Amino acid sequence: MTLFVERQIQIVEVSSAIAVCRDPDDNRVLAATIDSGCSHLVTGDSDLLSLK
Repeated sequence: MTLFVERQIQIVEVSSAIAVCRDPDDNRVLAATIDSGCSHLVTGDSDLLSLK
């Protein structure tokens, strides 16, 4: 990993269980977003985009 990327990442222990998307992988992305305290999620995934 480059030094730039290593400085940007945050390891998060996910404890939330989200079940709003039809794709279980998308639910895990949302749970990680919530548990990390993110205010925004940048994605091109059409299922996630449909949630607004």
